Amino acid sequence: MADDVIHIRVQGDTYDVSMQDLTWGELAELEELLGGSLEETNLATARGVLALAFIAARRKQPAITMDSLKALPMSEIELVDEPVPTSADEVGEDGNSGNPA
Repeated sequence: MADDVIHIRVQGDTYDVSMQDLTWGELAELEELLGGSLEETNLATARGVLALAFIAARRKQPAITMDSLKALPMSEIELVDEPVPTSADEVGEDGNSGNPA
């Protein structure tokens, strides 16, 4: 299993999903939602994105359901290349972060 961190944005909130930090229960549920093992599936599919969004968002929103995620427009759930900067790391108008190097 990959050691990578996947960043997924759900309704404006970005979640960092480290495959190494998943619980065994989360991993089993993820594989059930995907219909196979992580090695056999592509997480960039609609099923993969929904499964990742569900596992990630449920950590902060325990009442979230797959049905509620499926009802969202595609623009409300997306894989992102990098996490959204925190307020301390915000990029200013000059293109530089607010933190000194």
